[in-house]
Amino acid sequence: MDLITNPKFIKEVEFDIIDLKWSRYWLENGDIVKSMAIPTSIMLTDQIGPDGVPVFAISWNTIVASSTPLDKRGKPSNRLLSLSDLEKHQHQEVSWTKSEEPYSLFRISEGYILKSRVIMNRILLVVDSYDMMGNRNYFANSVIAQVVYREETKSNPGS
Repeated sequence: MDLITNPKFIKEVEFDIIDLKWSRYWLENGDIVKSMAIPTSIMLTDQIGPDGVPVFAISWNTIVASSTPLDKRGKPSNRLLSLSDLEKHQHQEVSWTKSEEPYSLFRISEGYILKSRVIMNRILLVVDSYDMMGNRNYFANSVIAQVVYREETKSNPGS
């Protein structure tokens, strides 16, 4: 399969959320880290994929949140911590024992469905750092798996 390079943007298209899902990771330390990705912009390009579906360029915002059991929470921060605040702390990679990575669905105005999910690669605990609720802070490295198909397609790719 040829790699699609240097597509030309034709127009920005509208989209609606059909179903938005969290990917969840149950960590060995008892915390749960969850993540979701939301498109911020979808551009129709001049390229057509090997399946005959137009190629869309998609910009994303990824949200990561954690939940620490009440008996393991730390002293809540009195302010929202910046990335530079968090980078000053030591980091420790953590493993997860279970994960769920369901698909979110979005309807693209051009008659297509965008199916996406967040897949976590690494989760780093920010040592001795807590959010305003006392939950432990984490850094996360993830990818967004995505597929676009015609809305009238009966079989959903990637299911």
